[in-house]
Amino acid sequence: MENYPNTKDLIEQGIEARNNKDYSQALDLLDQAEAYPELLSQAYFEQAVTYAELRNYTSAKKLLYSLLEMDPKAISPQSFLTDLLIDEGEYDEAERLIRKAIHDEPKFTYSFSQMVRLFEAKEDYEAEYTFFREVLPFYDDDLELLYNFSFFVITYPNYRDQKHLTEALQYLKQVQDAGLDDNSLDYHIGKTYFLLGDNEKCVEYLERYLDDRRKSNPNAGMYGITFFIEDHELNYFTDKVPQLSKHGDLIDMEPFHQSKYKLRDMVRGIVLGH
Repeated sequence: MENYPNTKDLIEQGIEARNNKDYSQALDLLDQAEAYPELLSQAYFEQAVTYAELRNYTSAKKLLYSLLEMDPKAISPQSFLTDLLIDEGEYDEAERLIRKAIHDEPKFTYSFSQMVRLFEAKEDYEAEYTFFREVLPFYDDDLELLYNFSFFVITYPNYRDQKHLTEALQYLKQVQDAGLDDNSLDYHIGKTYFLLGDNEKCVEYLERYLDDRRKSNPNAGMYGITFFIEDHELNYFTDKVPQLSKHGDLIDMEPFHQSKYKLRDMVRGIVLGH
């Protein structure tokens, strides 16, 4: 069959139509693209994306499986299919695909994030911890993996012993030293120091977190500190500072409007016992 003069236009126009929410036109253009062998794989994939946006997951998964039959090691369809399977609660099949992807393409570390998301969806935290232990020795330079493990440790109380918290702190600092531009790192490092009982360091990183947020939003400090306190189970603070639980409100927010640093100073005093 002779090539259509501008065959790639069929794909590009199909994507544009989908972006404009004209799904019928998108599928029509992508159907036309299937007639050209050099476009078949891309047409299938873009159709799958379109069906997924329409919440027709059965059609989307069918196309993605077809792509994997054509190329069992194709990364994009495997990754997208895995995400759909997790969303649909098909956890065993999702895990099978993730482990296959890790075996076939060990450098494609997005599969690690998918495995984490899978275990989070299943609420199988023991399996998630075991997975981290399986892969960390071989990928201790993968910043997202280090971040995810650290977040796991500081999120779930069963893993908040000193050994794990110290390890999490080391990894968070490694991620930060690598230049990852994520202001939340200061927040998580501060939280880790707090859980380790180092309140001075906790406040140091909390202030860095809030000062950076204020650059774009002068009121960010108010929400940042409130979030920081509420994000820890309140008993962490009430055990150390019982006065926090004496009032209905966690902290009186009115003084913040008098001085943007007032609330920060209040929290500093509470955390440090001043």
